[in-house]
Amino acid sequence: MTLTRTAGRIPALEREKNPAVRDGDFPRDNWTWTMIVWGFLFAICFAALLYASLTKKVVISDAGGSARATDEVTGIRGTGFIPLLRNTASDRVIRIPLPEKIGAEDVTVENLYLDRILHIRIRYAQDDFFQQNEISGDLSMLRDVRCVSGAEAVDMSFEMSALYEYRTMINGHVMEISVTSPREAYDFRVILDPAEDNEIALAVSRKAAELAAAEGIRIYLTRTDTHAQDPEERKALLSETGADLYIRVDVSRSADPSVYGIRAAYNSRYFMPDYGNVRLSESLVRCLALSADDRGLSIEQAEPGSILWDLELVSAEAYLGFVSNPQELALLENEDYQDKLAAGIAAAVKEAAEELAK
Repeated sequence: MTLTRTAGRIPALEREKNPAVRDGDFPRDNWTWTMIVWGFLFAICFAALLYASLTKKVVISDAGGSARATDEVTGIRGTGFIPLLRNTASDRVIRIPLPEKIGAEDVTVENLYLDRILHIRIRYAQDDFFQQNEISGDLSMLRDVRCVSGAEAVDMSFEMSALYEYRTMINGHVMEISVTSPREAYDFRVILDPAEDNEIALAVSRKAAELAAAEGIRIYLTRTDTHAQDPEERKALLSETGADLYIRVDVSRSADPSVYGIRAAYNSRYFMPDYGNVRLSESLVRCLALSADDRGLSIEQAEPGSILWDLELVSAEAYLGFVSNPQELALLENEDYQDKLAAGIAAAVKEAAEELAK
């Protein structure tokens, strides 16, 4: 038997299966309204996605090992070129045009603060685009711009006039980089100074900086590789960041290989009434010992010649353990143990931030 459908009617067989459905009740209007509702929802979702794609934030990396400019870090390869530049504002915003198909996922921004360089890599871009579309905004903060076009990306290195922090957003087909000072960007700023030629201190300091960032505390490292700062560079970093806290990170050595434990040192000449150098030293030993499940050995005055004697801010030296003790050296070289030490430093820094904010 062949079933046919008449306009607006339900066949007899369907009525028999569903007696509640009467002639003239075929839900064409329901389908129409369903399609209208779904179309409306789709339009809202599409608009939200479009807005998000036009205002995506770009992640800025720095202290994870890329705070100093090197060819290895920036990946600069290829042929250099001079982009179009035009100073058009004084609002401390740099505006970089982007090709139409470039999204936030194609842009990498690095704050190479030790060299006062803002490095930007734009994948899939070509140098002729930036020779036809100008970089504009407030360019008064720039000293120089180096651009290199490679097979896969264009690399831009902006040499800045000072140490800055950056907030970056893609708005339409323009990347807007807001430039601020460290004092404006962060309420609490810390200098971690890994001892020279000490990879253990450097590894722990890097990890501590990442942990503190999650708490909204900005940690600047005095080095991110084997390069060590000279006194003038360190002084400039302290001045430009307006640091509230300084911690030198080192290891201990002893002629007695059985000695082990965590210790700290302080400058007794610089005094603050509530939270000063002694309390920071105590906090470092306590937090490190608890986190690493090690013993807190001592706090003591800094040795002659220590950088602490020249500083007029809350500061201390943290000694993570004795490399002269074979068992403790094995722990210090263990990555999981370094994580614990980093957590201890981050906890002491957070405690200091809370105390100094009172």
